[in-house]
Amino acid sequence: TNDNPYKFFAQTIKDLNLFDENMIVDNKLMPQSSITREEAACLISNVLKHLGVKAQNLVDINSYMDKDEISPWAKDYMANVVSLNIISGTGQNMLSPKKVLTKAEAVVMASRLRHIIKGER
Repeated sequence: TNDNPYKFFAQTIKDLNLFDENMIVDNKLMPQSSITREEAACLISNVLKHLGVKAQNLVDINSYMDKDEISPWAKDYMANVVSLNIISGTGQNMLSPKKVLTKAEAVVMASRLRHIIKGER
C-alpha cells in the first residue's frame, strides 16, 4: 500500500537490482519480513557489485558442514562475502545460511562492508 513506510526503500532496492529474484515473493519484496544470512549475503554482494568490488579468490563453501542448506541461487553470494570476511561462520564449521540475521550480525557486517568501501581491507 502507499502508506507503507518501507515502500521507498524497497523500491530503491528493487530498482538497483540488489535483491535476487529468488528473494521476491509474488512480485513483493516483503520489507517487513526477517532476512536470512544468505539473503544478507545477496544484498551485500550486489552492493559491492555496484561498487566494482568482488573477492579475487573465492572460498570453497563446500568445506562447510551445512553447505547443502545454502540455496542454489545464494551460493555465489555466500562465497563472495565469506571470501571478503564480511560474513563468517557461526561455529562448528557452519555458515547457517537459513538463520535469521541478528542485529549484532548486521552491525558487524555493515562495519566490515564499510571498511571495504573505504579501502581498509
